[in-house]
Amino acid sequence: MANPQKENGYTAIANEVLEALVKVRLPPSEKDVLFFIIRKTYGYNKKEDRISLTQFEKGTELSRPTIVKALYNLIVRNMVVKAGLPLRFNKDYEKWVVNAGLLVKSKHEFGKGGFTKIGKGGFTYKRQKKTKEIPAKAGVMKNYKENTIDYETGQQTPEPPKLHKRKDCIELALRFDELASKYAHIQITTPRSYFIVLNAINTHRLTYDGILKIFEEWFINEKTKPEDKVKLSWCLGKDNINSFKMKHR
Repeated sequence: MANPQKENGYTAIANEVLEALVKVRLPPSEKDVLFFIIRKTYGYNKKEDRISLTQFEKGTELSRPTIVKALYNLIVRNMVVKAGLPLRFNKDYEKWVVNAGLLVKSKHEFGKGGFTKIGKGGFTYKRQKKTKEIPAKAGVMKNYKENTIDYETGQQTPEPPKLHKRKDCIELALRFDELASKYAHIQITTPRSYFIVLNAINTHRLTYDGILKIFEEWFINEKTKPEDKVKLSWCLGKDNINSFKMKHR
C-alpha cells in the first residue's frame, strides 16, 4: 500500500497557479509533460532545469515523439519557457495562450496535431525546424526567406526562397499572416497559406488587389468570431468570397 509522506519530499506551488492549471483544458500528454517539468524544477527548489528526453520518457512513460510534440506545444502556449537548453514553467498564467482558436495547426515530422505561432515544422528530437521570417513590409520579396534553427546552439542559417513559387501568392500569404498576427497579438503563420491563396486566384479569378481588399474587410467584419479571423482558409473560403463579390458588384 502506498504511503506517501510530505517528509519524503514535496513540490511547493502556489494555490493560485494550481487553480489556474485545473481550469486549463490541455491534452493529457501535454499535462503530463507540464507537471513533470514542475516536478523537476519546483520539486527541487529550482526555477529551471535541463531535462533530457530520456528523463521525460522515464518520468511520464510517454513515447519520445509524443513528448516532443507536447513540449513544443507547451512552449507555443507560453506555459513553458525554453531559454537555451533549460526549461522553465511560466507561472504567469495570464500570459498563457490556451485559446486553441489563436493557435494554428502545424504538420510535424512525427505526426499531426501540433500548434505553431512562428512557422511550419515541429520541435523534433533532431532539434531542428524551419520557420518563415515575416518581413517588416509585406510585398518586399528580398526580405522573404526561411531559416534553419539549431536548438542546441540557437544559430540560424538562412536559406534562399523557393523560386518556383509565384511571388504574388507568397506576398499575399505573408500579408494575411501579418494582419492575423497583429489582430491576435501573437505571431501566426498559416500552414499551406501559399496554396490557399493560389487556389483562390485560380478558382475564383481574384486579382491581387481584390484579395488585399478581402483581407481588409475580413478583420473588420463584426459577424466573424474573433477566433475564426486568424484562419486564412475561412477568409478565402467560398462563402466569404461570394459575399465579397456580391457586395462589390
